[in-house]
Amino acid sequence: MSCNDSKTLGPIPVWSNKTNNVWLFHPMAAPQSSAGVNFARPTIEVGQSSGAVKVRPVVRYSNDLQTWDAPVASDAANMTQTNDGVKYGAFTDIQGGAKNFLQWGVEVTDSSGTTTELAMVSLRVDTKA
Repeated sequence: MSCNDSKTLGPIPVWSNKTNNVWLFHPMAAPQSSAGVNFARPTIEVGQSSGAVKVRPVVRYSNDLQTWDAPVASDAANMTQTNDGVKYGAFTDIQGGAKNFLQWGVEVTDSSGTTTELAMVSLRVDTKA
């Protein structure tokens, strides 16, 4: 994905790990060069939710494609989608040039804390330099 670009990823099935507020990373795309990607605007759509799922868009970074930094949520408080629906983000500085590679994904948790929650997720990412 180059600067001033858009990409729609998914839908993919995602699930939680039965632990409230422990976020599980699901990659939505293959790793890509971070060159020229400084700002991103995510849009997330959740469907077929099992009921207590929480999903947020994230990006993670690497210099060598072997060791990855922890995923970084995009405006986590405002971009967390609970159950079915769509959330629209704003352009956020994602510091794309700080590492050589980035990978788009979502993190999933649940509010039940006792059951695995499931959903289908699509992610649209608009980027610019």
